[in-house]
Amino acid sequence: MKNFTILFVCLCLLVLAPTIRAAETDPVKTGAANPDESAKIALNAAVAEYNALSKKEKKSRFRDAKKLYREYNADKKAGKADDIETNQILLAIIAIILPPLAVYLKERELTWKFWATLALMVTGIIFLSALPFLWILAAGLALLVVFDVV
Repeated sequence: MKNFTILFVCLCLLVLAPTIRAAETDPVKTGAANPDESAKIALNAAVAEYNALSKKEKKSRFRDAKKLYREYNADKKAGKADDIETNQILLAIIAIILPPLAVYLKERELTWKFWATLALMVTGIIFLSALPFLWILAAGLALLVVFDVV
C-alpha cells in the first residue's frame, strides 16, 4: 500500500508540475504597454469631448441615458433580460443528467451533436453494465457543446 501511495503522489506531481510551472510565469503582455495609461488617455478624451458639448446637448444625453436605464430595469423586472451565466450553469447541469436535452436547448435544432449524444446515452443505458463510459462520453460532448468548444 505504501508503494502505491508513493507512486500516486509522484504521478500527481508529474501531472501538476506543468500547471504549477505555468502559474509561476509572468503573463504575456499584449497591446498597450500599460493598460492603465491607455484607459486614462481614453477617459481624458471622453471627458474632453463631454466638456465640449453644449448645455442643451448634455441635458439631452442625460435624458437618453435615464430612459435607457429605466427600460433596462423594466426588462429586468419583467424577466426579459437573459442572465447568460445562469443559463449556462443550468445547461451544464442538464448536460450531465440529460445530455441530448442540453444540446437541443443550446442549439435550438436537431443537429448531429444532438443525435450523437442521444445515441451514446441510449447505448449507455441499454448496455449499462458493459459500457458505462458511453454516458460519460455523451455528457462530455454535451458539455463541450454547452461551453461552445464544439
